[in-house]
Amino acid sequence: MTLSSVVSYHWTASCNTAIKHINIYSPIFNICNVHPNNDTHVQDTHATLQCITGYQFNDEKLLYRALTRYAWAKEQDLAADAHMDALATLGDAVIELIVLDALVHAGITEKGEISKIKMNSVNMSVLRRLAEQLQLHKFVYWGKGEANMQIWTSGRVLAECMEALIGAIYLDGSINDAKNVLQNCGFFKTIPAIHTYSSK
Repeated sequence: MTLSSVVSYHWTASCNTAIKHINIYSPIFNICNVHPNNDTHVQDTHATLQCITGYQFNDEKLLYRALTRYAWAKEQDLAADAHMDALATLGDAVIELIVLDALVHAGITEKGEISKIKMNSVNMSVLRRLAEQLQLHKFVYWGKGEANMQIWTSGRVLAECMEALIGAIYLDGSINDAKNVLQNCGFFKTIPAIHTYSSK
């Protein structure tokens, strides 16, 4: 067994233990209520999200950025590039590329069919459902006004958070890592045309 496989084994085992003991569905488990200087809680929360997605970040600053809303960054006087917006734009493109690649490998050659499947699979509703399954809103650093309004309950806000997470995973790892996380979240099950390919 190689060193990397040993590390992977222990990380997976610790994740399984953590998930059994942490109830992310509890109202208490909400990073909106965490003081920015509470490093221990932030680290535990980040570790939990990584366990749930099945991806361990090499640079956790990217994860922090992917979870940071513009409003929170302004309130905390963070750097101009410390929020998720750019990562969300990147993540949107990465998800589109993953879907297009899967469609081509699945043998779909008709341009109109490819465009239709992509449009139906890479959209606000689908990505929002993935984020809801992850309970992603509990990990995001929301601005005070956003938290008070529970802004994640409407619109495309959660979809953008999901895109930012995928964008960060792509930068930290690879497009295959981003694909694996989408697969872990059940993304490809919503696209029958490429479900078989994505499972390989």
